[in-house]
Amino acid sequence: MLNIIGKRMIEHPEAAITLTGCNDNIGAEKGNRKLSTARAEAVRDYLQTGWNIAPDRILIEARNLPKMPSTSRLEEGQADNRRVEITSENPAILDLVRSTYFATRIDAPALTLKPVVTAPHGVAVGRLPLPTTGRNWVSRQAKACPRRRSKCR
Repeated sequence: MLNIIGKRMIEHPEAAITLTGCNDNIGAEKGNRKLSTARAEAVRDYLQTGWNIAPDRILIEARNLPKMPSTSRLEEGQADNRRVEITSENPAILDLVRSTYFATRIDAPALTLKPVVTAPHGVAVGRLPLPTTGRNWVSRQAKACPRRRSKCR
């Protein structure tokens, strides 16, 4: 998700975000806004180092429970409350993530795969698991690729 935010911030250089670190406000985390701040700073650091987002485009805030907390009665709810919330005035930054999945059925009696691996440091072992009908799996082992060759077949 952070990579999507980073990419969108690159695409929209005028956009800024607010990172609000939160905690579950129970036990050692109760009232620990420094922990909440550290969570938000970790996300900021990732966006700055991984995506080169300027620091002045990222505002850090901290709170105990999130704005809309999950139930604290369940461990899952407590874990969900330990998060960083991302807000932005620019709707493009937080727009829906669209993804396309597809499946292809092949009814041929045989299927030949010829993967090409580019590995500058060589490949000792390669495995390609292949789902088959039912719950059985077929796995094929690839031969070693010496380091002096950049492409293995």
